[in-house]
Amino acid sequence: MNSVKKKPPRLSEYLFGRMFPDKGHYTTVSDIEEDFHDLQHEKGIFYASFWYRFQTISAIPNYFSNRTKRTYAMFKNYLKISARNLRKNKLYSLINILSLAIAFGCCILIFSFIRDEYTYDRFHEHADEIFQVYSEYYYGENNIVWRRPQSPLAPTLTPMFPEILNAARADYEDYIVRYEDRTFTERFLCVDPEFFDIFTFPVKEGNRNATELEMNSVILSQDMAEKYFGENEPIGKVLQVKIRDGFRTFAVSGVFEKIPSNSSLPLDFVINIRISSGESLDVWDLSSGPSVFIRLENREQAADLENKFPDTINKNLYDKGVSKKSGYHLNSLTDYHLDYYYSGVLRNSSNKLYSYILSAISVLVLIIAVCNFVNLSVGGSSPRMKEIGLRKVFGAQRKQLIRQFWVESIIISCIAIITGVVFSIGFLPTFNEMTQRMLSLDYLMGIKYILGLCCAGLLVGVTSGIYPALAMSRSTTVDLFKKVFGMTGKNSFSRFLIIFQFVISIFFIIFTIAINKQYDFMMDKKFGLDSELAITLDLQNSSSDQSRNDIIFSTLRDRLQSDSRIVSVSASHAKYNMYSASVVENNMKERSLLRFNWVDYKYLDFFGLKLTEGRNFQKDRPSDAGRTIIVNQTFVDQYEVESPIGKKLSNIFKRSWGDGEIIGIVEDFHYNSLHNEIMPLYLTLPDEGGDDHYSYIYIKMNSDNIRSTLDLIKREFNRLAPDDPFMYSFMDEEIAREYESEKQYGRMFSFVSFFAIFIACSGLFGLTSLTVARRNKEISIRKVLGASSSGIMSLINRDFLVLVAAGNLFAWPIAFFAVDKWLQNFAFRIGINPLFFISAGFIAFFIALFTVSLQSVRTASANPVDSLRDE
Repeated sequence: MNSVKKKPPRLSEYLFGRMFPDKGHYTTVSDIEEDFHDLQHEKGIFYASFWYRFQTISAIPNYFSNRTKRTYAMFKNYLKISARNLRKNKLYSLINILSLAIAFGCCILIFSFIRDEYTYDRFHEHADEIFQVYSEYYYGENNIVWRRPQSPLAPTLTPMFPEILNAARADYEDYIVRYEDRTFTERFLCVDPEFFDIFTFPVKEGNRNATELEMNSVILSQDMAEKYFGENEPIGKVLQVKIRDGFRTFAVSGVFEKIPSNSSLPLDFVINIRISSGESLDVWDLSSGPSVFIRLENREQAADLENKFPDTINKNLYDKGVSKKSGYHLNSLTDYHLDYYYSGVLRNSSNKLYSYILSAISVLVLIIAVCNFVNLSVGGSSPRMKEIGLRKVFGAQRKQLIRQFWVESIIISCIAIITGVVFSIGFLPTFNEMTQRMLSLDYLMGIKYILGLCCAGLLVGVTSGIYPALAMSRSTTVDLFKKVFGMTGKNSFSRFLIIFQFVISIFFIIFTIAINKQYDFMMDKKFGLDSELAITLDLQNSSSDQSRNDIIFSTLRDRLQSDSRIVSVSASHAKYNMYSASVVENNMKERSLLRFNWVDYKYLDFFGLKLTEGRNFQKDRPSDAGRTIIVNQTFVDQYEVESPIGKKLSNIFKRSWGDGEIIGIVEDFHYNSLHNEIMPLYLTLPDEGGDDHYSYIYIKMNSDNIRSTLDLIKREFNRLAPDDPFMYSFMDEEIAREYESEKQYGRMFSFVSFFAIFIACSGLFGLTSLTVARRNKEISIRKVLGASSSGIMSLINRDFLVLVAAGNLFAWPIAFFAVDKWLQNFAFRIGINPLFFISAGFIAFFIALFTVSLQSVRTASANPVDSLRDE
């Protein structure tokens, strides 16, 4: 028999090596190897190998059982030590948990807002396959005039392109609605029958299909049903709707359920589009057409479909004389809210830049809290140094010490997650008011979000515990017993973390100041119009006989101007912030967009607009009506009009614009949002007997008694238009709504900045306490030797305030770059003022000084005997 000893099977030997890594301490392994060699000698290698493998397999269950018991015992020990340390260091544990909880709470709230943004319109069953068709009308190569489809487009798409399952038109109209003795002006969505084959709005009761929208039926939202009928059954109820010159009867055939707040298509009343538009839907011209939506078989077909348009439906544009660059395009419904290009009937578009900014903010706030945790863990390690040193002397391995720190960090993080959820629930109403949303945290009960929160807590816990665990476990036993660790000396990492915290906090403060200043700037501009205590009355839906509106305006003006409570009355055809526009072509065949409006002779005086040259319209000059114009300064500059007074439009533009003669030049004013550049415009009086009439009345009041003045206006208006509701709006409020998003994000930045500073300063307070505790005897000796209280305070404060100053130096250039990039979104914007940075620096400096001084004052005034008594 072969006497040469062979080794045991490699895999089994490897498993034994993993289960019993130190063979010298495990006689069982040595015995098994001896038995293997004996069996090999007696019965052969095959039998010995089989026996060895069997012994390996038999040892595995016992190994895992023992390992599980040891792991459980070790983990239980970790938990006990962690709980003991949390109870022993209540202040620092509370600061860590509170900081992380606030950070988690802010992240949850911001995530809820961003989630709401990215789920806009996704409640529709086929949301990914819905696209809006829009057209670009180019006059020339670079001048886009407007983006709107032609009216008959939708019915032609489905038979022409088999990949289009459905196509429908939609448009909004404002109509007067009367029920019993109540009258309101409401917004109607007018749609094709196929509309509800594309969109799946939930219906509470009645019909949901627009094919059943007969010419005398209407579908209501739940809010409108409650508004008009209360608790009564709405189906079958009759509403009177004024369309053009008379009231029509509509029966309620259906009621929608509550429409999700993140819908770009708000629905109040839905009727058949034929009622509002009639035969104009069949005319191929370039007049304003309704929005067009299509549903495809699948989303990937959109690009191929759009490539087919130039050879098919674009010819409907070319036939009208537009540039060959013009054409139809597709815009995904799910992309619209954050990637706005053309709106049509869609509303509530946003800017995805803000979502990116808010995402970064939530991460930065969490980083501040993690920095706090690391700093306090490192700073609070002094009392535990002897404990860790003793554990290392008695054989504790480095990985065991690391696990101990990680377990403590994860426990704190998990407690903070739970507290953060409670914090976010408590602050949700305030956050909703701040963002003007209807956000809910119910989604957090979903299994994927629960797992996400658990993973976030685990990740933050492990991340927060990495540095303290590695640093403490790496220190030598001698250093641990000497307590050579902490904020001073070689440990510059803690200093870096403090600086980093304040860089983020100061950045938030600067950005918040910039946003609020830009908002104040826009509100102060007010389009350049004097709109204080001014209201707007909308006459668009009073009658199709627009001359009736002129009579209402002139009569109302004459009656109101005799009252001392009325400062001024004026009117215009287009609203003060929505001027009409048309294409003009100069003698060089260059085309551009020209804004215009028909106004009354008091328009300039009413809004405080100043003439730089020429004269205003005059009531006692009948020849001014329809024959004279006033242009803005941009008109003169852009069209390079020399000696403009006396020039006629026909002298400036190739296309004949009549004999309108320039009689005055008005200073540029912002008749549109400050996001946009000022465009050339002209104002003119309506020609008596012509087709242009007033649609909006403006009334300015004094501040003596606004309520009684409004009652006066309502009384006089109802005498002239008894069937029309008295609906008014304050101009200041309308202007403020133009900049609601800036106001909204300004509030959110203020919210986050407050908590970022709070988190940073709470950590600074805790770290100051630890530093003072570590230097307590040193400070006491200084006091015994004659140091003053102010000197002690200066000693303690100096180190921390230097770090805050360093934070300012790093934060300022970063904030300058970010603010400058953000301001590029506005055509008219504030300059970047050095006071933004100085103010933010002083705010951070004094908050930090106050925080540190809370602890240093107490230490400086303490009796040194109490600290030196045990020496």
